[in-house]
Amino acid sequence: MSLEIVRQPVPFKEEEVMYSLRVSKQSVISFDKLAYREMSVRGVRPALARMVAEELGDALRSWLSAGHAVNIAGVGTLRPVVNSKAQVRPHDCSVDDVRQAKLRFYPSLEMKEMFRNGHFHIRNREEFLAKWEREHGEGEE
Repeated sequence: MSLEIVRQPVPFKEEEVMYSLRVSKQSVISFDKLAYREMSVRGVRPALARMVAEELGDALRSWLSAGHAVNIAGVGTLRPVVNSKAQVRPHDCSVDDVRQAKLRFYPSLEMKEMFRNGHFHIRNREEFLAKWEREHGEGEE
């Protein structure tokens, strides 16, 4: 997985910065590219792979909108959740209290293991080190 060094300010300390790593932004894989990959790996026609994936999307929307959690084998579980305003009495609770509805993803054990054992490299290391040396002088850590 490709990582990159990012510069971020230190909260409440002006002019101080820290450096950390984040996952490099990659392109979003299109639905057609995913269907084509499935076709080439499994020998499935692209139109059939696309149709199955579209039907899966419809089924996911249906089950999730009804409040069900959906487990996708080898990938993880999608679960609908809401944030709502707390009330002192249960009589005061209403749907107007919902602040935000979200879809939470819980990765499967296989997915967690894949990320835990990931092979990482820092994409912009040399660029950041060169910039650091120009700004701070060589040899400083």
